[in-house]
Amino acid sequence: MAIQMVGTKRLIRVSIFIILNAMLVIALISLFFLDKLVNEFLYNYGLVFSLTWAEPYWLMMRTSMVLIAIVVLIFCALEILYPLWLKKS
Repeated sequence: MAIQMVGTKRLIRVSIFIILNAMLVIALISLFFLDKLVNEFLYNYGLVFSLTWAEPYWLMMRTSMVLIAIVVLIFCALEILYPLWLKKS
């Protein structure tokens, strides 16, 4: 019975890990598509380039992408190191 509980807990942990990473990757892909939308399509509809809106936009895009990538890397590192922490306990 104890072995089954450990397997169930591991399955839940791995499922949560996969779901959270998938959500973050989808958010990252969405930011790429938003950037593509602004840079390729909106100019056809009259968007005029201005540093007034471009600089905050660039800062927001880069900051968001970097933060999402960092969280994905942290999740992956924690998932890799988790079994090592269990052995020390």
